[in-house]
Amino acid sequence: MKNLSELYERNFVSVNTFDAEDSKPFKFAVCVEVYPVDDNKHLICVAASKLPKYLTKKQRESIASSCCISTKEITVNDVCQYGLSANLDSYLVDENDIESKLSEIDNQIPVYGSMCGFYFDKQQNRIGNDGWDFLNGKLN
Repeated sequence: MKNLSELYERNFVSVNTFDAEDSKPFKFAVCVEVYPVDDNKHLICVAASKLPKYLTKKQRESIASSCCISTKEITVNDVCQYGLSANLDSYLVDENDIESKLSEIDNQIPVYGSMCGFYFDKQQNRIGNDGWDFLNGKLN
């Protein structure tokens, strides 16, 4: 894959980072995780997370405490796992289709970066939070 780097088994992060324009501009990376659902089905989640240096001190301390690491050790994957991420896409696929779907997602990474505002503007939950809210940790 040219745009994704595998961190752990079936856990990936984009090789490149992307710029987002908010009240305070920031950089983000795309995280991709594959979760087993049952014997044959898997859920592939694609999300965007801020790079750790763009988080508030309170957010960094909370993530570090949650992961039992220092604030200097936080990675973008830790930020995503913690939940400070905007959902970009999700796919339910058969075991045999995981690699082909990951390849499609790999090719889609630059699009997620250039079209991030459209993805972040989408409502993410039933109470009206959008991706910007999730990225900034400002949930209703």
